[in-house]
Amino acid sequence: MSPTAARKKAGDLPQLNVETLDKIEKEFRQNPQAVLEQARSVTDAVMTEEQFRIRLGRTGRELRQASDIRESVRGSRTPGAPRLGAAAPLSIGSFTEDSTIPIDPDDTMFEGSADFLGWFVFAGPGFLFGGTGAVPVAERDDFRKHDGFASKFVYPVRNAGAGTPVEVALFSDFGTGRYHSLYIAKQIRESGADLAFHCGDVYYAGRKEEFREYVEEPLKDMFDTTDLYMINSNHEMLSGGKWYFDFIERKRANHSRQQQEGSYFCVRNSKFQILGLDSDYDRRGRLADGLKQWLTDRLNEGDALGLTNILLTANQPYRLGSNKPTKLLERDLKAIIGNRVRLWAWGNNHYCALFGRNPQFPFIGTCIGHGGYPYETLPRPLETDPPNDPPALFVEYRSRFHSTNIRPDRGNNGWCKMRLHDEGTIELIYIDWMGNERCNAVIAPGMQPVATFTKDP
Repeated sequence: MSPTAARKKAGDLPQLNVETLDKIEKEFRQNPQAVLEQARSVTDAVMTEEQFRIRLGRTGRELRQASDIRESVRGSRTPGAPRLGAAAPLSIGSFTEDSTIPIDPDDTMFEGSADFLGWFVFAGPGFLFGGTGAVPVAERDDFRKHDGFASKFVYPVRNAGAGTPVEVALFSDFGTGRYHSLYIAKQIRESGADLAFHCGDVYYAGRKEEFREYVEEPLKDMFDTTDLYMINSNHEMLSGGKWYFDFIERKRANHSRQQQEGSYFCVRNSKFQILGLDSDYDRRGRLADGLKQWLTDRLNEGDALGLTNILLTANQPYRLGSNKPTKLLERDLKAIIGNRVRLWAWGNNHYCALFGRNPQFPFIGTCIGHGGYPYETLPRPLETDPPNDPPALFVEYRSRFHSTNIRPDRGNNGWCKMRLHDEGTIELIYIDWMGNERCNAVIAPGMQPVATFTKDP
């Protein structure tokens, strides 16, 4: 069996070894910007060429000297700020630590700079793909197309019935297994949501064990009560999508409640349809081949039925602080969606924000990429900074332990509860990992959101 065939059959992105590191170093010498951009994209770390070169050198020394590189990865993580009252359960405001989910602020796993060795060992081979983040075609798992399924990837909303709002959990970049992710999973499980949508990213590289430990284990108790839909993203594709597709197929086969069959879908009732799109299978941040016509058909059906459209993707139409549209919007979706989408939710960017409409972006936007990745606390804008356009109605500026001196460098992880009301109103409730409601936004048909906040938004 050829190495390519073996890789496709195995599915996992191989762990970094000396031979692969030598290839990365060679490609970095030849195409420094391409490799650096891919490293930044995969690790979410800000690095100069010189810093990347130094980290490559450190990684090489560890690989050549360590008898067990996994142990070296665990030992390489630098401690964070000391925990307050470590002997007793952590208590902050109304939040008290659950004894079944211990909180370790010293855990720096997945942090872009502190966990550089972990990222190189478990995601480093992804740097070989020419800076695009795309797995070679021969090494990807087969794409599931709606043509081969009776459902055409269109599914009904199943909820308590007429007059009852549809309860939806929106979350993204969740797959880390860290304590803040586990508290979010507990909240989602206990919310009684009818639907849950994850907008992508299981770290480091969408491996089998990462799906099992970071997604299946914390969420399995809701598989018989909540329809869970998972969107494909770039970290899943580092393993060729093998274990992403395996997970959604096993979930459906073992739990009759689960409906998802492919990496894109339409979930609808008599008022709304939620459209999830794969924007990473073929190219990073671009619509997968064949989805334009499928999406056009669903939107046309929605128009005929008078439905409100909600769009979900792993990748963003724009970024916080920028009014420049991405290629996903400008080249793939703009001509199709026009002004037919009321709300677009995405992950991939590690922050949380709610944006209003403007003429260039005629939809409400929300980034929910703060579900599990240990992102850096966002700096509050200065009075001299230009206002966001589209307008930022809510941005999560709090740190993870906001009322203490514990880890002020890490942003406040969380998720979004969405309610779909029969009269056509969308309600968004942003909740942090400790259960605090951070923002409540009501989106009436044809209007900008009306947002209310907790103290210190």
